[in-house]
Amino acid sequence: MNIKLGLVLAGVLCAGTLAAEEATIDDGNGRTALALTPPEKAYVLLQMRQFVESIQIITGGLADGDKAAAVEAAAARGLKRNQNDPAFPSTLGAKLPQEWKQFGGSTRKGFDALAEALGKDGDAKQPLKQLSEVMKNCVGCHASYRVVDARP
Repeated sequence: MNIKLGLVLAGVLCAGTLAAEEATIDDGNGRTALALTPPEKAYVLLQMRQFVESIQIITGGLADGDKAAAVEAAAARGLKRNQNDPAFPSTLGAKLPQEWKQFGGSTRKGFDALAEALGKDGDAKQPLKQLSEVMKNCVGCHASYRVVDARP
């Protein structure tokens, strides 16, 4: 084999191995690393913070009898308001695994259903059960994935 060809093939194999490793490496807890650029990572982390902030507002609103705040917080995280988000990085969608997308879509739809339920008369028990169901997506996603910096 030509030495140049051998070096090229070795380089391709190493690069392929690194790319595959970057996409599937886990942290010892079985979580898949999702390698994102700084803008993609910032967007994803912002969305997660907003989910947590909304959950706090929803539970606080239910505890304080402020259903209007709870409804608004749930609706703000729902699919209806977020499906055409102009801040969504154009490169992000292709990087997200199908399971991640399912977690996200189910979470957004769950917040829409929660906003609707919160708008109805009744006690806080049913909306809290719904919020618990929505949060199963959060727990499942965090148990499955971690966000890491993409290699340059």
